[in-house]
Amino acid sequence: MKWKFFRKAVNNPAVRSILVSLARQVQWTPKNYTALAQAGYESSAAVYACVSLISRAAAGIEWRVFRGDREAPSEHPLRRLLDRPDPWTGSRRFLTRHFGFLLIAGNSFWIKLGVAGRPPIELYILRPDRVSIKPSGMSAAPILNYQYTVSGNAESIEPAIVYHAKMFHPTNDFYGLSPLEVAARGVDITNFVNEWNARLLQNDMRPPGALTTDQALSDAQFERLKKMIGSDWGGYENAGKPLLLEGGLKFTPFSFGQKDADWTQVAKLTKREICSIFNVWPELIGDGEVKTFANSREARRALYTETVLPLMFELRDDLNTWLAPDFGPDIRLEIALERIEALQEDRASKFAYVASADWLSIDEKRATTGYGELGGATGGMILVPIGKIPLDIVGSKDPEEATGKAGKRPVDGRSPELRLPPTLPEVAPQKAGKREKSGFWTASVEVKRALWDNFVSRVEAKERSLIKPVKSFLDAETRRIAVEARRARNLGELHVAEIIDPKAEAKRYAKELFPLYAEIARLAGASGVANSKGELMTLERRDRIDFFNLSPELEESLRKMILFSGTKLSETTMALTRDILKTSEMASETVEQFTQRLIEKLDALSQFRCRLIARTETAKVENWGTLEGYRQTEFIERKGWLCAFVDESREEHKEADARYSDAPIPLGEAFVVGGKEMMYPGDPAGDAGNVCNCLCTLYPDVG
Repeated sequence: MKWKFFRKAVNNPAVRSILVSLARQVQWTPKNYTALAQAGYESSAAVYACVSLISRAAAGIEWRVFRGDREAPSEHPLRRLLDRPDPWTGSRRFLTRHFGFLLIAGNSFWIKLGVAGRPPIELYILRPDRVSIKPSGMSAAPILNYQYTVSGNAESIEPAIVYHAKMFHPTNDFYGLSPLEVAARGVDITNFVNEWNARLLQNDMRPPGALTTDQALSDAQFERLKKMIGSDWGGYENAGKPLLLEGGLKFTPFSFGQKDADWTQVAKLTKREICSIFNVWPELIGDGEVKTFANSREARRALYTETVLPLMFELRDDLNTWLAPDFGPDIRLEIALERIEALQEDRASKFAYVASADWLSIDEKRATTGYGELGGATGGMILVPIGKIPLDIVGSKDPEEATGKAGKRPVDGRSPELRLPPTLPEVAPQKAGKREKSGFWTASVEVKRALWDNFVSRVEAKERSLIKPVKSFLDAETRRIAVEARRARNLGELHVAEIIDPKAEAKRYAKELFPLYAEIARLAGASGVANSKGELMTLERRDRIDFFNLSPELEESLRKMILFSGTKLSETTMALTRDILKTSEMASETVEQFTQRLIEKLDALSQFRCRLIARTETAKVENWGTLEGYRQTEFIERKGWLCAFVDESREEHKEADARYSDAPIPLGEAFVVGGKEMMYPGDPAGDAGNVCNCLCTLYPDVG
């Protein structure tokens, strides 16, 4: 490509004129660092723009430090070192120098300084033209040392503290090949064109001519004539002045056509050639001929994906070998791809694709998108489209079938496969004086029944997805307690508060279960919005999930709710453990006997607890999400309490249904149920008697 263009450029009459006017033989820039830097980066606008664009884009990418699979805190020593490599240089300026040297010289040399045996405390970049490599002559360790020379003084540097980044060179074992070296002749042509243009402008855009005479001139006359031409007729300030000739002198002007003076086309082609060598689209450095908004956006994305990121990946891999091990065997560096704005559109497409990949587990999806694994049962779970139910219990008609156990259902035996009509069966006439805002006004008995049936079908379907992870969490909690209990020498040394940490257990619970809670909340919020429009939200209509916005503030509220649930769950485990410990103490058992009793008892109880927790938590989050869905509509002003349509319903809940049926309350006001204030059925503000296994729900009212 380069030589084809060069032959084309040399055949151009304008280029031939330039080359002939400067010298009989073209003098190309010598291929050494100083000459290339001066002729290229310091003199060529295209080279300066390409090098600056690449180096600054790469230097602006953030680093992430990992310890194993988890991201290290921001105050980690390696992160601090990269943020401030030396006392005078920040991260961006440091990396800009690195990539600038790499693109201009093909080489960049770092050294790390610090106390032997400890992590380095400073990093420096050496000017590549001052560094020379002294080979050892051995294949195992080819480099004996590096020589750093300044003002004739050479200093030897051991290879262990030097990081040499170099670009691929096919014929040199020790030094890299610079893109600027490859582009050198194109750079020279650009500089020749600019010099030619400047001289032509200074001569009033007229080509040079010749003074002729039939008489021989003396040396004094010749020197006087040269001086007169330079002072009186040369330069742009003398453009247009007539020549005053004497002594038989004649002026013969040279001329060339408009095509011969077409130096702009040559400059444009050369500029694009330089861009192709540096792998930068010309639009990004000011080529307006093909520049559009769409082209610029694609060009910027290509700059990162094809040029900047490959350089950053090479640097990351090298630093993970040369620098990161100094801070620990499990320390590694990664690039914060999610912070690169130009790639966000690609990132969004990738996330959408991964989210729809139903053959991947949650942890596999997180790993694909650059996040750490959750681990445990939740991380290994595979979700399928219909209600995001775990794959291993799809088609199960009862939560008990998922665990292989049977038990009495607390509701009226309604199957979760219940199919409901897409709209409510009956809508009462709107109250006088109100504008039509919703298809749902004062609910009739039939409407309430349809709402409750719709609610309980979602609860029964979604609680299945919670049973298995809750069971896994309880089993893991039992194992952790058993491990801590076995550390005691006798039962007298055992203190339940020391072997169970409710806060730590609650955090584990919240981390493992949050994705499932969030899924339930999103569907519930969308259901609240749909209900307000006189429609029902079924699991098959997942396209309506966008009705509801689970904002960061709502996510934080949901996390606090889950953390509270995890705390209560662990406190219950503590109470059970205390009871088991008392039984073992009365029987004078050993620590091992107590541990076995504890495992057997908690394992047996977990079969019941996991179903109770799944039912209670699903209904609670459903009602919380439904209420937040009401809040996101423009016209729902009030809410009513809707009791479960079963005989086993609590008397307090039946009273609440009767009290608020004809007198719904504002969305921000709390229901009073059994003497407790609750914003919605299942609200953690209520006591266990009002919350556990409750299947009451809400219904909307425009007030």
